[in-house]
Amino acid sequence: MAHEQNSPRGLWAKKRIDIVGSSSDTITGNSTGIVLGAGIKISNRANATITGNSTGIVLVAGIKISNQANATITGDASGIVVAGAIKISNQANATVTGDASGIVVAGAIKISNKKSISANATGLILPTSAAILTTRSSCKFAVLTNSTGQNAVLINTTGTTWKYLNVTSELPT
Repeated sequence: MAHEQNSPRGLWAKKRIDIVGSSSDTITGNSTGIVLGAGIKISNRANATITGNSTGIVLVAGIKISNQANATITGDASGIVVAGAIKISNQANATVTGDASGIVVAGAIKISNKKSISANATGLILPTSAAILTTRSSCKFAVLTNSTGQNAVLINTTGTTWKYLNVTSELPT
């Protein structure tokens, strides 16, 4: 056990502090910082322990944010596990969750802050163009819908060459 020294400021230890318990319950120091032998237990809770190993800091039961039931971050053998949704920029339609089928996005997916892809009960909703595209474009696929009732799927074959798939109420034979 470290030998305490009397001083006008109270008791202090020169090299280490031993805490009554086990031999690993020590506080020491080295050239890189303070070394806690057995980790830190918070609020005397079994799962509220912070320790470390050769790869980093270990939080036994994960991180609970804002004391909310679905706001925990833990880990398993496959990676990071987030309970509940991830809300981005505090927007109601900007949440990402998951279900048995895969990733679930609450609103639309916006690409390069320009075009959005979303869905409704009947299928995907693709971005549309109000005019027939005539310029060179890196776009290979577009949807046309305008105020005159023109509806078509546009496919860019080469450069400025577009092929149009017209939408009709007639089923092809």
